[in-house]
Amino acid sequence: MAVEPISKQSDAILRSVLGALLEFNYPSGFDKTLDSFAWVWVSVRLPNLPTVMANTKSAIKAARKSVRLTTRNKGVKTRLKTLHKRYEASIKSGKPEEAKAAAIAYTSAMDKATKSGVVHKNAAARAKSHAAKYALAK
Repeated sequence: MAVEPISKQSDAILRSVLGALLEFNYPSGFDKTLDSFAWVWVSVRLPNLPTVMANTKSAIKAARKSVRLTTRNKGVKTRLKTLHKRYEASIKSGKPEEAKAAAIAYTSAMDKATKSGVVHKNAAARAKSHAAKYALAK
């Protein structure tokens, strides 16, 4: 039975777990076929991947798409949080040119996230308005 991996990350995790199980020092006579490790597919919990039981082709595709978009959205949101922290730290440091550069970077990233649908346009507008105090300061 062939099992299609959900992502490259899950495939790597399963391969490393199966590899470790195959290298383990088992008692003599122990059957080391994939059937004896079938419980691994059930017991290994893959990080941050939803469990979906799709019945139709469109639902299967939607589940794959959901995983892909969720992964992308997490990366974008993490980047936004990092830029926001950098922006806040530059304000507290008291260096106006550093604060201006950080505000511009944060605003640009927020626009890109809005364009791809990760952040709502009103939330982005609110964040950009706050950042504009320092980006447009003379």
